[in-house]
Order: sequence, then structure tokens, then C-alpha cells
Amino acid sequence: MFVKEVSDEDFKKYISYDGNCITQVIDFIPDNILLAQVCEIFNYFLKSSRNLKIKSPPIFFLFLLYNSQNIKDILDRISQSPKKFIIRCCADEKYDSVRITSKELRLKLSKSAIASLDSLL
Repeated sequence: MFVKEVSDEDFKKYISYDGNCITQVIDFIPDNILLAQVCEIFNYFLKSSRNLKIKSPPIFFLFLLYNSQNIKDILDRISQSPKKFIIRCCADEKYDSVRITSKELRLKLSKSAIASLDSLL
């Protein structure tokens, strides 16, 4: 996983998916645990769900991170934010086992998992 602040106005040039790594621009730095879960869910669905048609992997990745189905609101939030961050995760990355230490984090992880299912229905 990779997270870096970007100050470039043309942040859309950083967004990509090459079949192995997803790179996206968001307006917050996610908890490492949340980002690891989102990366694992993203890679799982792209690898194992050949029957599912995910039209835009970068948009699917945003759905998972923001726990929302409203892409317009997500994109507006990102474009209006004074701070933007590039995040990247790759299919071949290994993630450490983690211990969930707060109710807030547990809720974030649960919402992310539910969003992954909702976005595919």
C-alpha cells in the first residue's frame, strides 16, 4: 500500500488500474486496516468474479473506500477538498493480521464490506 499527498490540480492523471495495481486519489488518509481490507476486497472481486462485470475498477475502489453508492457525491467531495492523497494497492501485496481496537474502526470495516456487496447488486 502506498499513500502520498498530491498538490497537483490535475489529480485525475494519477488514477489508473493496470490489472495488478489500482491507483486512486481521495481526500483523506484511511486507517491502514481499512485500506488493507478495501485492497483485499477489491482484488478478491477482480480475481475471482469473472462473471461479475465491474465496468470501472477505479470507481468500484472508490465505492469501497467511501461506503457510498453515490459516485457524484464522492467525486464532488474529492474535487472540492483542499487536500488530496494518492493511494495505491497491488494484487501481490501481503497484509499483516490486525487487531481491531475500537468500535469506530469495526463500524468502518463493516460498512466497507457491506458497500462491496451493495455495489455489485
